[in-house]
Amino acid sequence: DATLGDVGLYAALNARLARWAALRGGVRTDLFTYNVIDNCAVHEVAHPSKVTPPGDASCLSQQDFGRFREPVQHATTSGAVVLPRASLVLGPFAGLSPSLSYGQGVRSIDPSYISQDVATPFARIQSYEAGLAYKGSPGDIDTSLRLSGFRTQVDRDLIFSETAGRNVLANGTTRLGASLSGRVSGSWFDQNASVTVVRSTFDDTGLLIPYVPDVVVRSDSVVFGDLPWQLDGKPLGAVGGLGVTFVGPRALPFSQRSDTIFTIDGSLSLTWNHYTLGVKAANLLDTRYRLGEYNYSSDFHSQAEPTLTIARQFTAGAPRTVLLHLEVTL
Repeated sequence: DATLGDVGLYAALNARLARWAALRGGVRTDLFTYNVIDNCAVHEVAHPSKVTPPGDASCLSQQDFGRFREPVQHATTSGAVVLPRASLVLGPFAGLSPSLSYGQGVRSIDPSYISQDVATPFARIQSYEAGLAYKGSPGDIDTSLRLSGFRTQVDRDLIFSETAGRNVLANGTTRLGASLSGRVSGSWFDQNASVTVVRSTFDDTGLLIPYVPDVVVRSDSVVFGDLPWQLDGKPLGAVGGLGVTFVGPRALPFSQRSDTIFTIDGSLSLTWNHYTLGVKAANLLDTRYRLGEYNYSSDFHSQAEPTLTIARQFTAGAPRTVLLHLEVTL
């Protein structure tokens, strides 16, 4: 059982250095408090008692050489952190606005790592970003584009552990990548798309971080307008949408790679007067894909003798799902 408290205070500054330059920044201070009750604090003893060994109990009530201790452990601690952030935005020059940003952040960790009166072990994050944005309306078409490169370093990252069945603390990691996003909209359509490419590695070994994809692509397209027919003298409107998702291969333990993910979603609706009738379909092509994919040794008693052979495990993605909806606007 754990209770986490967080009190934050933020001060912001927006200074116009010139007509073409603005400095935006701030400082955030957070105070974190932890109150943790571990109902099973001792799982093993380095030097157990020879007279009364602990046996195979999962929660033990003895320390080294058989000394008694309560299996329940209570720990409280607190810590404060100061997090600066700053951005320099230039322009716009012919619709283009370059920018530079830097910021620090923290992430609270699992309560199982909390010790009595020991400094709170935050996971510290540092991030740098350089970007170029464009906004304009050529030919009465609203267009916005953004290209950015980033570097993010986490001194103690969270990585999934198949043994613990959850995310656990790991060594420092660094993510270096770029992102391109854009939106184009007109009187009868709206298109939004983004592409992110990243290389994620451990700082000490240089190996790829498991379960992090190298490429993620998302596209959302919508067309809308009135049909050339009327019912009872009132226009009949239609909206059609298409969403495309692509997730590139993810690094897996033991130098393996996962499969890619590619899905298409669609929707279509008709509006008349106060009524809207529509249909939505997720995974329109009914693609069989692996939503989560893992690689570790496991034994599900499929053979007489247990095995420690590395095997691929996965959670299946949702099949095609079609939903029909009716809306009435009062």
